[in-house]
This record gives sequence, structure tokens and C-alpha cells, in this order.
Amino acid sequence: PKVYYQYLTDRIMVTEWVDAVKLAEADRLQTEIVDTKIATKKTIISTLISAYNDMIFKHGVVNCDPHPANVMIRPHPQHPENFKERQLADTIRRASSTSTVTPSPSTTPLLSAASVATPPAAQSSLSAPRHQLVLIDHGLCVSSTETFRYEYILFFRSLLSANTDEIRRLVTRWGVGDSELFVSFALQKPHDASKGFREESIPDDGMGNHRHRHTHAADGRKLTSEEIADMQQKMKGRMT
Repeated sequence: PKVYYQYLTDRIMVTEWVDAVKLAEADRLQTEIVDTKIATKKTIISTLISAYNDMIFKHGVVNCDPHPANVMIRPHPQHPENFKERQLADTIRRASSTSTVTPSPSTTPLLSAASVATPPAAQSSLSAPRHQLVLIDHGLCVSSTETFRYEYILFFRSLLSANTDEIRRLVTRWGVGDSELFVSFALQKPHDASKGFREESIPDDGMGNHRHRHTHAADGRKLTSEEIADMQQKMKGRMT
């Protein structure tokens, strides 16, 4: 959201009001965003992933509190379809396609010659996504160094190539002694370097649906809150 800097204090941040649907509001998300074809659930997740990739790997300033109530979706304010501007753009294009014909006085279009061309904003936004992701609550943000961003890229490249030596080297530099424990935490699923990637599913209900266990160590045991907090503190120290 836009920040009104003239009203900022040491304790208060003032931003614009945004009308949007929170990810936590499942029913509204379905009826107002998905059913109206503003966005699919897949494109919403893709946009969220892209946003965090940009924050982590490009800008180095990350919103660390992305729970479903802090992530919102709304119709993109600059997309013509969302505010009936598509009809105006179509009218302008139709007028442009017939502008080479000399009209009689009785059939002269109401549009002036200057208004025949499609506005650049409409041209650029008609093919853009119809939805916009909004992140709120920036009270918990972390800035990272360029060195860490580069090492974090190497970390995920090493995961994909199963380069365990590089993974150990990187996490050791970050102050983490158990690389497999850290990988399990980063991937949110059990990881065993000797067996590659593995994921365990357990029944979620009686309808055949499954959910994945999260935050488990490589040996399958659930991480304790102390272990998670310890890794978070070490990572934060490395990033700042």
C-alpha cells in the first residue's frame, strides 16, 4: 500500500486503505476473485511466489509475516477490464480502424481525431494480470546483504543439484551445524541427503485427501520450537 510519510511517527505507519480479499477469507476469495475470473488459485500462488522471489533475491527486504490475513488479492486497479475501460478501448480501436474512410457530415463520429489512438495505459495493461497481490503489516521485515542473497541462490541451486558439500559449506557459514535439519526446515518437509528429497503424506480426512507433514527433521521427528527458534536467530544474525 501507499505510505503517507507526512503522518509517520516512531510508533505509527499510515498507509492507504485497500479494498481487497484476504487469503484467510476462503469464501470471499472464491466468489469475488476466482468465480469472477479475476484470478485462479494457481495464479494467486504463482504471484505470491514471484513476489517473495523478488523480495528475497532482488531487493533484499523481506516481509517476514506472510500469514493468510496479511496477504490480500484485489482486481488490479490499472487493468481496464476491472473498471469497464475495456469497452472504451474497444470503441477507440473500432474508430481507429475506420478512420481512413472520409465520413459524411451526418456520420462524423463523436470521437475527435486526437482521441482515436488507444491510450498507452490501456495498451500495456489489457494483457496484464487482472489481479494484484497486496502485502500488509510490515512491522516484521528483514533486510539482507548482497552476499547473503547470492549465497541463498547457491543454496537452492545446490538443493536442486544435490550438492551436499556446498549445502554444508553454506549453512556452516550461516552458523547452522546440522545441514539436513536446516534443509528440512527450508523445504518444510523431511530431507535425507543420502536419499535425496522425500516427502511424507498422511490422511487428512475420510475422502481420500492428504496433507503433508511440515517442519520435520531428516530422521522424521518433528522439530521442537526451540530448534526452530535457534535456527531463525542464527539466520537473522547472518542476514543483518
